[in-house]
Amino acid sequence: MSSLYQRPTDVAPAPSTITVDTGTEDPTYPKANLVDGLLHSPAKLTTTAGSWTFDFGAAQRIDVVAIAYHNIDAA
Repeated sequence: MSSLYQRPTDVAPAPSTITVDTGTEDPTYPKANLVDGLLHSPAKLTTTAGSWTFDFGAAQRIDVVAIAYHNIDAA
């Protein structure tokens, strides 16, 4: 998992698993792209609504999450 403008000690470890809870994953844009650290590699669901669950194996404190280049509807 990559982070911009942060100390390496601030970056949470990569999750052990990422699960698509609702929606359908687009095989061209897989869920692994969510944590590859490359902003030009998006993950995508083919449905209009959906969610991913990140399992870190143990509790992790997450203070900040950034979603770059999204098309999430404000509603």
